[in-house]
This record gives sequence, structure tokens and C-alpha cells, in this order.
Amino acid sequence: MKWSFKIARMLGIDVFLHASFLLVLAFIAVFIWFGAGQEAAATEMKATIRGLPVREAMLTDFRTLSADEPLEGALFQAEPGRTLMPVLRDDRLIGLLTAENVGELMMIRSARALLASVAPPLPPSHRGDFATKR
Repeated sequence: MKWSFKIARMLGIDVFLHASFLLVLAFIAVFIWFGAGQEAAATEMKATIRGLPVREAMLTDFRTLSADEPLEGALFQAEPGRTLMPVLRDDRLIGLLTAENVGELMMIRSARALLASVAPPLPPSHRGDFATKR
């Protein structure tokens, strides 16, 4: 099989085109095709939501949590697919509970439990702020 094709002769020099160059061009064309599709989808989305107020897209029916509510109970009552839950105290928003917050809390608690099971607690004479003691 021939991998180079003569395409022209300029100033007495034969000009060849290698098949691998055509493969690279085809690869680039595929990426341009996919990029154009994504751009068209983004443009269609912008045209669809242009002029709509935020109240049309926001959620108004969701479960809120009390700051004093036990965490495990709140998680069991959470709606599937919702990873963000508002936390209220006296009907005022004081924060948001995310799945990441819960994951971090679980990691910290398990690390503390592991450390407590491996290392003995310090005696009372060694507790305190070491930086201020001289």
C-alpha cells in the first residue's frame, strides 16, 4: 500500500501528501464537529431561558432542617438527589448542610475514634496549650 500521494509539482519539486496527515485532519474535524454541537446546545439553552425570572427556576417546596435536629434523622428524611438542605433556627436561615459536610464529619469522627483506640489519652498534666507554657 502506498502511504504518500503525489499532489503537485512546484518548481520542479514533487509535492507529496502523507496518509497520516489526512488522519490528523480527520481527527481535528471530529473535535470541531463535537464542539460545534456543544455550542449549538448552549446557544439553544440561552435562547430558551432568555428573559425568564429566577422564580421560574427556583425550588419552593423543599425540606428544611432545624439546627438542633439529630443529623442521622435529618439524613434519613432527606429527599433522594438533593445534596443541599437549608438549616433554620427560629425561622431564619443559618446555614446549608451539604453531602460534603456530612462526609467530612464522618471522616473526622472515624479518625478520632481510630486515634482514640490506638493512642492512649494524655495524662491531665500534659493537656492544655503547649505554645503558651514556658
